[in-house]
Amino acid sequence: MPTLFKRSNGVYYSIEKDPSGRRKWQSTGQRTKRLALQNLSSIPQEQPSTNPRKTLQEFRSEFTEYGRQMHTPGNMGVYERSFSSFLKIVWNVNLSTIDASDNDEGKEEDL
Repeated sequence: MPTLFKRSNGVYYSIEKDPSGRRKWQSTGQRTKRLALQNLSSIPQEQPSTNPRKTLQEFRSEFTEYGRQMHTPGNMGVYERSFSSFLKIVWNVNLSTIDASDNDEGKEEDL
């Protein structure tokens, strides 16, 4: 269920969390709460994704299969070691949950 919030510009926004947990803001285009509530029903609701979420290990397997056709064995060795190191840091999580801060934490552990 979306929540209404009035921003400093005077416009009401709809706030929802997407499946990955991030907040999604969408303008109702209205400056009064009554009209914003009426417009709230006209804002299209995002349907949950029917695509299964891919884990890092699944992506690694697909990339390795593709990479063997496109890259030299030396390059594939570098990619494999990079994936192994990264998997030690973030584990086998959904790709949508990985961000740059995960890599920064790994760099700190190496120091």
